[in-house]
Amino acid sequence: MFNNDQYKYKIYDETASLIADLYFKEQINEPEMHFLLNILESVIIKKDSTGLINVLKEWINADKGMEINQIIKETLLTIDFNDTDSLTSKEELIKELLQN
Repeated sequence: MFNNDQYKYKIYDETASLIADLYFKEQINEPEMHFLLNILESVIIKKDSTGLINVLKEWINADKGMEINQIIKETLLTIDFNDTDSLTSKEELIKELLQN
C-alpha cells in the first residue's frame, strides 16, 4: 500500500510521462511541454502556484474568443516559474485580459 508521499510521486511520474509522450508524438510543442511540466511540479512537489491555478480555472470558465485565448496561452508559455515577480505579473496580465 502507498503512503501519501509515494502516491503523490507516482501521480507526478505518470503525469510527467504522459506529458513527455504527448511531446514525442508531436501533439504539443516544446514550450507547451515545459509549461505543463512546470505547473505539474509547482502543484504536486512545491505546492505553490495557487494564484496561477485560480487564473487557469477562471480562463477555462471564460469565453473570450480565439484572439484573447491565444494571447493568454502565449503569456502562460513565457512564465518563468523560478521568478516570483514574473509569475505574479503574468497572472495579473491574464486576470486583466479575462476581465475585458
